Amino acid sequence: MRSKYNAKKTIIDGIKFDSKKEGAYYLKLKQLEKAGMITDLKLQVPFAWVETHSNLDQAIHFKRKYIADFTCIDYKKDFCIIDVKGYKTEVYKKKKKIVEKIFNIIITEI
Repeated sequence: MRSKYNAKKTIIDGIKFDSKKEGAYYLKLKQLEKAGMITDLKLQVPFAWVETHSNLDQAIHFKRKYIADFTCIDYKKDFCIIDVKGYKTEVYKKKKKIVEKIFNIIITEI
Protein backbone atom coordinates (compact mmCIF):
# COMPACT_ATOMS: atom_id res chain seq x y z
CA MET A 1 0.00 0.00 0.00
CA ARG A 2 1.38 3.38 -0.98
CA SER A 3 0.92 6.61 0.96
CA LYS A 4 -0.10 9.92 -0.53
CA TYR A 5 3.63 10.67 -0.97
CA ASN A 6 4.14 7.41 -2.89
CA ALA A 7 6.08 5.75 -0.05
CA LYS A 8 5.62 2.00 0.30
CA LYS A 9 5.16 0.71 3.85
CA THR A 10 7.50 -2.12 4.75
CA ILE A 11 7.94 -4.52 7.66
CA ILE A 12 11.38 -5.40 9.06
CA ASP A 13 11.96 -7.36 12.29
CA GLY A 14 8.20 -7.25 12.81
CA ILE A 15 8.25 -3.43 12.81
CA LYS A 16 6.11 -1.48 10.31
CA PHE A 17 7.95 1.43 8.68
CA ASP A 18 6.28 4.20 6.68
CA SER A 19 8.68 3.73 3.76
CA LYS A 20 11.32 1.42 2.35
CA LYS A 21 13.81 4.24 2.91
CA GLU A 22 13.02 4.36 6.63
CA GLY A 23 13.25 0.57 6.89
CA ALA A 24 16.61 0.53 5.10
CA TYR A 25 17.94 3.21 7.44
CA TYR A 26 16.78 1.14 10.42
CA LEU A 27 18.90 -1.75 9.14
CA LYS A 28 21.90 0.59 8.83
CA LEU A 29 21.40 1.79 12.40
CA LYS A 30 21.14 -1.82 13.61
CA GLN A 31 24.52 -2.53 11.95
CA LEU A 32 26.05 0.54 13.63
CA GLU A 33 24.63 -0.60 16.96
CA LYS A 34 26.06 -4.10 16.49
CA ALA A 35 29.47 -2.58 15.65
CA GLY A 36 29.37 -0.47 18.84
CA MET A 37 29.18 2.85 16.94
CA ILE A 38 25.80 3.74 18.49
CA THR A 39 23.84 2.62 21.55
CA ASP A 40 20.33 2.99 22.94
CA LEU A 41 18.58 2.89 19.55
CA LYS A 42 14.91 3.81 19.90
CA LEU A 43 12.13 4.11 17.32
CA GLN A 44 9.19 6.53 17.14
CA VAL A 45 10.25 8.72 20.06
CA PRO A 46 7.75 11.47 20.99
CA PHE A 47 8.72 15.02 21.93
CA ALA A 48 5.80 16.96 23.44
CA TRP A 49 5.25 20.58 24.38
CA VAL A 50 2.44 23.01 25.14
CA GLU A 51 1.87 26.17 23.14
CA THR A 52 0.05 29.00 24.87
CA HIS A 53 -1.84 31.64 22.93
CA SER A 54 -3.63 34.60 24.45
CA ASN A 55 -7.15 35.26 23.27
CA LEU A 56 -8.59 38.43 24.78
CA ASP A 57 -8.65 37.78 28.54
CA GLN A 58 -7.75 34.10 28.55
CA ALA A 59 -4.85 31.90 27.64
CA ILE A 60 -5.48 28.93 25.38
CA HIS A 61 -3.15 25.95 25.67
CA PHE A 62 -2.48 23.57 22.80
CA LYS A 63 -0.69 20.26 23.28
CA ARG A 64 1.73 19.58 20.41
CA LYS A 65 3.83 16.56 19.54
CA TYR A 66 6.62 15.60 17.17
CA ILE A 67 7.62 11.96 16.73
CA ALA A 68 11.21 11.27 15.72
CA ASP A 69 11.81 8.21 13.55
CA PHE A 70 14.93 7.26 15.54
CA THR A 71 17.02 8.38 18.49
CA CYS A 72 20.34 6.96 19.66
CA ILE A 73 23.59 7.79 21.38
CA ASP A 74 26.58 7.98 19.02
CA TYR A 75 30.16 6.90 19.69
CA LYS A 76 30.99 10.42 20.95
CA LYS A 77 28.20 10.04 23.53
CA ASP A 78 26.05 12.63 21.73
CA PHE A 79 22.27 12.25 21.65
CA CYS A 80 21.08 11.91 18.04
CA ILE A 81 17.63 12.45 16.57
CA ILE A 82 17.11 11.13 13.06
CA ASP A 83 14.15 11.64 10.76
CA VAL A 84 13.96 9.84 7.43
CA LYS A 85 12.15 12.02 4.92
CA GLY A 86 11.21 11.56 1.31
CA TYR A 87 9.09 14.72 1.32
CA LYS A 88 9.19 17.53 3.87
CA THR A 89 5.73 18.93 4.52
CA GLU A 90 5.22 22.45 5.79
CA VAL A 91 3.89 21.02 9.08
CA TYR A 92 7.06 18.94 9.49
CA LYS A 93 9.32 21.93 8.75
CA LYS A 94 7.50 24.03 11.36
CA LYS A 95 7.60 21.28 14.02
CA LYS A 96 11.28 20.64 13.32
CA LYS A 97 12.17 24.29 13.98
CA ILE A 98 10.09 24.38 17.16
CA VAL A 99 11.49 21.11 18.55
CA GLU A 100 15.08 22.09 17.80
CA LYS A 101 14.59 25.40 19.60
CA ILE A 102 12.61 24.15 22.62
CA PHE A 103 14.77 21.08 23.29
CA ASN A 104 18.07 22.63 22.11
CA ILE A 105 18.73 19.72 19.75
CA ILE A 106 19.44 19.14 16.08
CA ILE A 107 17.31 16.79 14.02
CA THR A 108 19.32 15.02 11.33
CA GLU A 109 17.33 14.44 8.17
CA ILE A 110 18.05 11.46 5.97
